[in-house]
Amino acid sequence: MRTLIRFAWIFAGTGVVCLILAAISLIFKTSIIEIDEINFFRAANSFFLLTIVLLIYADLKLRKRRITFN
Repeated sequence: MRTLIRFAWIFAGTGVVCLILAAISLIFKTSIIEIDEINFFRAANSFFLLTIVLLIYADLKLRKRRITFN
């Protein structure tokens, strides 16, 4: 379970880095590492969606573990 949470944080951090690179590209009107600004936003969106899915899955697993049917 901890591994899933760590992966979620890594994906969230990668999404933030993509957003920062997109902002820098937009401010300086230059292409960083030959990628368009829109592609940075799409990549960030994908990483944030992965983060959301992993956190929801981890939360559901923890809730299922706490509920016991006797």
